[in-house]
Amino acid sequence: MKKGFSLIEIIVSLGISFLVLLVIYKAYFLSTSFFSMGIDTIQEQAYLRKIFSTLDEDLRYLNRFNSISTEMDSVEFEIFNVQVLDEDKNTNDKKVEGKYITFSTRSAKDVKRGLEYQIITKATDVYDWWMKFGHSQTLNDDGYPEDMLEPVTGKSITQKIDAADLIDQDVNIPFLINSIKYVPYDAEGLIIEAGGEYNYSVLKNARSIRVEIEYTMKSEYGDATGDITRKKTASTNIPFIGLAEDK
Repeated sequence: MKKGFSLIEIIVSLGISFLVLLVIYKAYFLSTSFFSMGIDTIQEQAYLRKIFSTLDEDLRYLNRFNSISTEMDSVEFEIFNVQVLDEDKNTNDKKVEGKYITFSTRSAKDVKRGLEYQIITKATDVYDWWMKFGHSQTLNDDGYPEDMLEPVTGKSITQKIDAADLIDQDVNIPFLINSIKYVPYDAEGLIIEAGGEYNYSVLKNARSIRVEIEYTMKSEYGDATGDITRKKTASTNIPFIGLAEDK
């Protein structure tokens, strides 16, 4: 006669089986959570690259650094010669396009996650002016070439482009900006201190800028890891190759 399993053996076997299944369950959800974290990290880097590359594309070529806000979270500058629009064949004078550009922030709130954050925006005023052939384009004491100040052929606003967001930020993505700060440096690599009043008279000596961003990554990864909130910082240095050499 074959001996069967006792009740205790059955209970022990079921318990072991349950523990094995529990371990497999946890391992599965941990792996999916870590996979999701990896995807978020890739997205995080993509958002940062988008912000920094957009800022770099314009700030790098500035010709006149107009101002930084008291909170150092907004900058205004000009690029004098974005492209040639027209040319006088008789005089070789060139009509060129310039731009006022302002990077600033506006506040927003993620009610679902209970977070307040900042959205970086870009506004642009487009203008044109005639660059006279043979005229010196050396900047005057106010930071402009004299041709740009001519009453008839000088600077003329042609288009105003309203502020637009640099990146999309809403409740569906984990990346939220807490703050942004613009720190100007001179040719010696020293921070330009202005006591809160960053106008052209101070910023004319700037030759680079450090952009510092503090942001929050918050994602829901299920029971295995729970909700994760990470406050992080990132920065980049942008040289001003569009500025003339010091005289």
